[in-house]
Amino acid sequence: MESLKYYYQEWIRIPIRNFRVGMLNLFRWLPIVWRDRDWDKHYIMEVLIFKLKKNRQYSIDHGHVVNDEQIRTMTECIDLLEKIHNEFDNYEEPAYLKHQEKWGKPEHYFVPCEDRSDMYEMKDRNDERYTEEEVKQKNHEFIISSRIAHSKRQRDFEVAMEIFVQNYDSWWD
Repeated sequence: MESLKYYYQEWIRIPIRNFRVGMLNLFRWLPIVWRDRDWDKHYIMEVLIFKLKKNRQYSIDHGHVVNDEQIRTMTECIDLLEKIHNEFDNYEEPAYLKHQEKWGKPEHYFVPCEDRSDMYEMKDRNDERYTEEEVKQKNHEFIISSRIAHSKRQRDFEVAMEIFVQNYDSWWD
């Protein structure tokens, strides 16, 4: 009778459960895999965030060695990664809007380049209101604000990766 129970457990119950879990994973991951492309960092971040969210929820629901600190650090890491992932809204747009407050909303238009007939140069109609020095100052401030936004994003990414590295082994049971 014991061998029949072992046979049922090892050859029927576990494979069926593994098949069911595998099929559920296919359906859960299908949207992520469907959108995945190999050409930039965007998709790697989507996969990482999705996996961390799934693991956090699994730890909450079924974790054997889960505690509040693990959930807190995992949530902190996920929140930072989502902030980084949505970089325009969280870093670039605020810097852009601040620049726009001072210099006005740009009114871009394109003119053919004088030295290359197949190329165009983007210009801002607002530049006509400013002196050459003011235009240089405006462009310089834009570059500086873009660099500051990039460094803030980079700093948040480093903090997220530090949290990830320090807690990687303790997040899973």
